[in-house]
Amino acid sequence: MSEVQKDTQKEFQSAVAIIAKQESKFVELVKTSNTDVLFKSEMLYASQALMNNDYLCRAAISNPLSLRNAFSQVAACGLTLNPARGFAYLVPREGQVILDVSYRGMIKAAVNDGAIKDCIAELVYANDEFVYRGKRQSPSHTFNPFDKKADRGEFVGAFVEALLPDGR
Repeated sequence: MSEVQKDTQKEFQSAVAIIAKQESKFVELVKTSNTDVLFKSEMLYASQALMNNDYLCRAAISNPLSLRNAFSQVAACGLTLNPARGFAYLVPREGQVILDVSYRGMIKAAVNDGAIKDCIAELVYANDEFVYRGKRQSPSHTFNPFDKKADRGEFVGAFVEALLPDGR
């Protein structure tokens, strides 16, 4: 193992140790926030993110408070770092580790909080048929879902539709 690899391994182990020390605080936040994320699972996902991103690992070591805060936010908001779910990610930004909530995570949080029943987000491309019908009506959006992205043309925008608890 080269010296660079040894240094990288030490940084990774130090970053994971910062998270490991958070267990009791994490568990308490889960209880008080009434969320259902599990410390060991989230630590595994965070460890994988740190292992796969040297810049994230360096940000965690240089600013351990930001790592602790971002990891605590996972417990408080209940959005897992599981990459297969795609709700939230630990991301290095300006020398800090932040919890970056994806659009899927925002939808999940809104559903969990009872603000909406369901939600869809659609991307619109230049070759799609799209007709905007005003603020209170759903747009008409048709395309072949089996087309390759290149066949749909350039990305032009997105829209979101939500179903409210009262059915609107």
